[in-house]
Amino acid sequence: MPYRLWTPDDVPLAERGNGGVWDVAGAQVAGGKVTAVPDLWGVRPLLQPTASLQPGHGAVGGYPAMIWPDAVNSLKIATAQAFQPAWYAMVMQFRDGTQLNTDAAIITLWGNDADTGNDRVRLRSQTGFVDAGITPSVNAGPPTTTILPLPLSLVEMGFAYNAGTWGPSQSPNANRGLRGAAAYAVALGPAATADTIRRFQGYLAHRFGFAAKLPAGHPYRAAPPTFYIQPQTATGSGRVGGVRGAGRARAIGKASGSGTVGGLAVTGLARSIAGASGVGYIGALIAQGETRSIARADGAGVVGGLTVEGRLRSIFRPRGRISTATDSRITTSGNSGRII
Repeated sequence: MPYRLWTPDDVPLAERGNGGVWDVAGAQVAGGKVTAVPDLWGVRPLLQPTASLQPGHGAVGGYPAMIWPDAVNSLKIATAQAFQPAWYAMVMQFRDGTQLNTDAAIITLWGNDADTGNDRVRLRSQTGFVDAGITPSVNAGPPTTTILPLPLSLVEMGFAYNAGTWGPSQSPNANRGLRGAAAYAVALGPAATADTIRRFQGYLAHRFGFAAKLPAGHPYRAAPPTFYIQPQTATGSGRVGGVRGAGRARAIGKASGSGTVGGLAVTGLARSIAGASGVGYIGALIAQGETRSIARADGAGVVGGLTVEGRLRSIFRPRGRISTATDSRITTSGNSGRII
């Protein structure tokens, strides 16, 4: 079947507004610290120009990750442009993945440059409860008020976020940095569909090796999401083969009956080869200029071995029997073009 694995590039453009995708595998690193993580959608990278605030670079579970120390810190990274997400998720681990508490520290998971209830998601108690009013989920599970312990997992937080420069561990306050690691982050705006969110859940769970932790009924627990590729169709006994487009090939359409389209090499712009009906044959076509159409070789007509050195608009309806010997030529009035 014409399917391939789904990737974030398959998210419709309409759903990408107020969002971004940040894979630490592509991070920019200097002196063992992360200075930037590109946005895979090319809009808003995560940045930290100040060396003293840059997360470290290392690995978690064998995957490249930003690293925060297991101690009070102020490390953070965020976008330079303000945006307003409605759903956020991060592949992360808290401390070494086994701790059940925060050591009484306030830990910012995801925040912006302000400090109100709609500008941050924090762990703020000894037992790791999240800020009031926010109910995250872990590995696409049910909403929960606490997320600890947290080995490498997908943590999601849908919320009525304010606009701001969002990012992992981002806070205007000192000593509220994350502890642990983050390998991937994604944000989506209010236009994102439930299907896109489920696809991200499945994609990231398989990518980072915890698909077995997804709920039993999740559509992508057994296999990652795929993307359908629309196939082209040749009708009747037509054959389309050996097509090579070095320029721009728009369409090869409807080789019907016993028509054949084959051995096509396009070095310019080919719009269409259409409707070889009856026993018509179009073959061994080389177009070095611009070919718009070759249409309807009817009856026993043959068009073969055609070389176009200028600009050909149409070869249309040769009826009866037409053939050219190797030394035949046609010279048009006012032109030096020829068909050999």
